[in-house]
Amino acid sequence: MEYDELDSLISELEKTVDSTNPQKGYWRELWSLVKDINSGFKETRYPTRSDRDYSWSRFQELVAKAKDRGQENKAMIEQNQRKWVQRQEKSKDAREDIQSRATRAKPLSDLEQGIADIFLFPAKLIADVFMNLIGIDTLSSLDETRQDLLACNKALQDAWQAFNDKKNDMLPGDKNQAYKSLKEAGNQLDAAWAQWKDKNASLRKKKQHEWEEKHRLFVERVKANIVKLEDKLVKAEAALQKQESHLDDLRDKYDTAWNDSYKERCSEWIDECEYRIASIKEHIDRLEGWINEERNKLD
Repeated sequence: MEYDELDSLISELEKTVDSTNPQKGYWRELWSLVKDINSGFKETRYPTRSDRDYSWSRFQELVAKAKDRGQENKAMIEQNQRKWVQRQEKSKDAREDIQSRATRAKPLSDLEQGIADIFLFPAKLIADVFMNLIGIDTLSSLDETRQDLLACNKALQDAWQAFNDKKNDMLPGDKNQAYKSLKEAGNQLDAAWAQWKDKNASLRKKKQHEWEEKHRLFVERVKANIVKLEDKLVKAEAALQKQESHLDDLRDKYDTAWNDSYKERCSEWIDECEYRIASIKEHIDRLEGWINEERNKLD
């Protein structure tokens, strides 16, 4: 493998690690790419030791970043599993609670079942959403809770409709209790929406801060790379100037050589010097290309 091909694989790894929307098979492909790059270093020769060290350091930073992201992903999966178990337990408790209220000495009439729905369903649903809001720490989870709150809106509207349909059949005490229950559920829903909005603002502010911090570190890292590359460029240009001066001196010696043997030696030295100059120029071109790539990242 050529060194520029290996550097291209490292750039591909960087894009993969920084992907904001990983698809199925993402981690398998990522670690397969890491394995290929690691193998590539064993068989690839760079123009200079410093070039290899730079690429190796860049590769190791990306591997460390990938491992950190993997740990975060694992922690998120475990957290979602815990939340799912908690939601299952809450669902079971809610079902058993309603079933226990519905299981009486005699079957519920349609009117009695309607009253139970008015009392229990909206308030229980809102309470569950309220509890879920406490542990939310991602915008995606918050969006799911928004859908739950919209469902609460619909459930409360349906409950009010059921109340209006059945209130004339209720005893005054039941009617007052139902009205009070619905008003209390409405207040709880308003409070849940207020908490959702606060949580949404907080998480977005946190996400923006994290992005700004990540961008700041990225800019610092890019600028540091530019400084290193520019330092290498200065040294390479100085080496080029030195070799070009040496070449002029060798040509003078060749022109003034006092015998064919010395002239032949000068010719060999000139060839070697010209080869070094060509190699340095290629290295300068690569450095200038890398510097431009790094600067473009800051645009």
